[in-house]
Amino acid sequence: MTGPSSSGGKSTSTDLIRWAVAAFPSMAAAECTVLIVLAVRGLQSLRSRRRNHA
Repeated sequence: MTGPSSSGGKSTSTDLIRWAVAAFPSMAAAECTVLIVLAVRGLQSLRSRRRNHA
């Protein structure tokens, strides 16, 4: 990594990369949650249609 004598631009880009790496797991968990919710709603919709038409 860079030492304490690095320029401000490198420090900012390093901070941005660290933020992105730290934020990724949270974003992935949120995306998985959304997909699960959509899948559950889709299955519930299919089941209710089948019940109403049966």
